[in-house]
Amino acid sequence: MALPGLRGSTVAGEGGLVPRQAMTAARNSLTEKAERLRLAIVQTLDRVRENSGALAQAVGQRLRMTG
Repeated sequence: MALPGLRGSTVAGEGGLVPRQAMTAARNSLTEKAERLRLAIVQTLDRVRENSGALAQAVGQRLRMTG
């Protein structure tokens, strides 16, 4: 829906029309947050993988000592 004088400077948002620049900034912010979250998940999974490997080694050593 084109409004006189706005020429595409607004977009439809939850509360009606919002400035396109604000929508772009919000989208960029969400993209950055999603990327930080993705990186945190990858790092956490790497730590879990490392810790599970160390745990498996410790259990194996214990079993060899007792078995």
